[in-house]
Amino acid sequence: MEDCITKMRENELASIRRTSRFRALNMTQFFISTPFLALLTFGTAWLLDYPLSTATVFPALLSFALIRNNIMYYLPLISEELSEARLASKRIDAFMRLSVKQENQFRLSTSAIHQQQKGSITMSNASFSWHNEMPCLSLLDLTIEQGTLVGIVGPVGSGKSALLAAILSEMNLINGQLNTNDSSFSYAAQSPWIFADTFRNNILLNRPFDEQRYKHIIHACCLDVDLGLFGSSGELTMIGEKGANLSGGQKARVALARALYGDADIYLLDDPLSAVDRRVAKQIYEQCIGPYGLLKNKTRILATHQTQFLYESDQTIFLSHGYIDKQGCLKENIIREDAPNKNETSVLADILDVNPSMADAQSIITDETSLNDGVRWSVWYHWFTAPPSGIFGFCLLMVLLLLDSSTAALSLISAISITLSFQWGVRRLSEADILMTSGERIDEYSHLPPEEDEGGYKRLVKTSPEWPVHGTIEFRNYSLRHRSNLEYAIRNINLRIESGQKIGIIGRTGAGKSSLIKGIFRFIDRSNVDGQILIDNVDISRITLNDLRSHLTVIPQQSILFSGTLRYNLDPYNSYSDEQCWKVLEEVQLKPFVMRHPEGLLMSVAESGNNLSIGQCQLITIARAILKKSEILLIDEATAHVDQKTDDLIQTIIKEKFQDRTVMTIAHRLNTVAKCDRILVLDN
Repeated sequence: MEDCITKMRENELASIRRTSRFRALNMTQFFISTPFLALLTFGTAWLLDYPLSTATVFPALLSFALIRNNIMYYLPLISEELSEARLASKRIDAFMRLSVKQENQFRLSTSAIHQQQKGSITMSNASFSWHNEMPCLSLLDLTIEQGTLVGIVGPVGSGKSALLAAILSEMNLINGQLNTNDSSFSYAAQSPWIFADTFRNNILLNRPFDEQRYKHIIHACCLDVDLGLFGSSGELTMIGEKGANLSGGQKARVALARALYGDADIYLLDDPLSAVDRRVAKQIYEQCIGPYGLLKNKTRILATHQTQFLYESDQTIFLSHGYIDKQGCLKENIIREDAPNKNETSVLADILDVNPSMADAQSIITDETSLNDGVRWSVWYHWFTAPPSGIFGFCLLMVLLLLDSSTAALSLISAISITLSFQWGVRRLSEADILMTSGERIDEYSHLPPEEDEGGYKRLVKTSPEWPVHGTIEFRNYSLRHRSNLEYAIRNINLRIESGQKIGIIGRTGAGKSSLIKGIFRFIDRSNVDGQILIDNVDISRITLNDLRSHLTVIPQQSILFSGTLRYNLDPYNSYSDEQCWKVLEEVQLKPFVMRHPEGLLMSVAESGNNLSIGQCQLITIARAILKKSEILLIDEATAHVDQKTDDLIQTIIKEKFQDRTVMTIAHRLNTVAKCDRILVLDN
């Protein structure tokens, strides 16, 4: 991995060097042009016995300077700009040559228009593809009535998210017809999109604030409890980029609340319940999606693996390999949940009304400030270069030259030359001041405390190359907080995990489950941690981060995939054979999918796995973990986005492959951790 990044950086630096050499050559020509022209002109005049005087030499020098300023400076600049324009034009040309996306709608007859209404969807023999390639969804015949709840189920990679994208006209309709009756849509994606702003605006998205609707949605999405945990800032708490200070469940519920806040005809919900625990999922379903929820009169299309919520659906669509499986059926042992408790009250009123939110004084986002408060040179630059003084001076110079007033012309020429030089100097100083912002940022980053602290005051200890041999983990009075000005996310954890034990970790979303794994990997600064974590009786704060992390394997909540081949993502260090890679793909049920691709293991994977489903990305990370097979495996909701059958299969594989290894599993599905040796419950 390091070699790959180094090679990319070297290629980037080589390109920067070539550009810098070209600019240096242009600047050299700019500065030597006047002396060179003067030498050539006056040397030739001297050889030809041409009389030289102040009245002829100084105007000539000024003329050379004007030629330099207008030709030797602007010509290279124009050449550079034309080069960039040529590259931009190629990209524009490539974009313009893309095939025009066909309109996915078809016009109905006048009589049919009166029979249709917003909120209904019709597909007739429809096939869709992403890039005019082989169809991803084929031969879909589908009718969805207004105001109904429609469930979409199917195994990993069956096309559930693609069907929602097709309804949104994000895919190419290559055959058949699709009609959405000019309905408006609200969409909650499987991967929540969270941006750097307040908690409230992540839901409002700069839309008008309707306090009553906002409160109802906050309660329906079970976010009122989380607001209480945010402290006095409440809904005005600043959220970091990509939800850096939110748990996976909190991000999913914020994205769902944003979708619900919009008043749309059709709500497309892509697995919004997978990142939350069972109790919260039940509450969200009943209060938002179910027949008594906020959306009870709207069309709701829910893609999910949690089929226990679909017993009340008006229609269930079973997908398999991009086709509707008309033989599919839900398991008969679905348990009907209790009716929603209509008398349940929310604590949100107390949070918003009795204790109104205040601006976040301890925001995770800080304003960028300059290291000095000097006067901006750009003000002076604009003043000295403002018209029309330059044009007036040039015209006056021509008049004086025509009048043969050599002395006056020489004085004026020198004055103008000084003015031009002063303007150029101010302009350069202004540009340097602007560019120094980058230098200030680099200097600020260089003073950030390094992640590796060499053991702190305890100093490092050296471990054996085989460490850890047993895989025992012990927490001693362990507490952790993400920032020094925040409350502890986990407090006073005392726990010993024996070698080879399988530990299940459960708790309400935001209870600190993922924080526990962050502590083991030492993602949190030492100053925000109290207590100890020992692995095989070695304090992990006294070994290097590289030594610690290289001996642990994690399957994270958000899959991490890199732009490259599938094989590279499975085996970044090229330590295993193709046969071993195929074997782990077979074990996680991805081998048929990969074999259908013409490039097999060399198939392209986009950055973050954007060309794969979320479930497929998770299966790839699980396969990578099985291939590495460390003494300690940490699993953070790794099977949240896969169907129940695949989940059971993965748990069986992990049990077999890591039978003698220590495994810690965070899960919201109770069946995922039901067979663990011990269950750790986190709360408050």
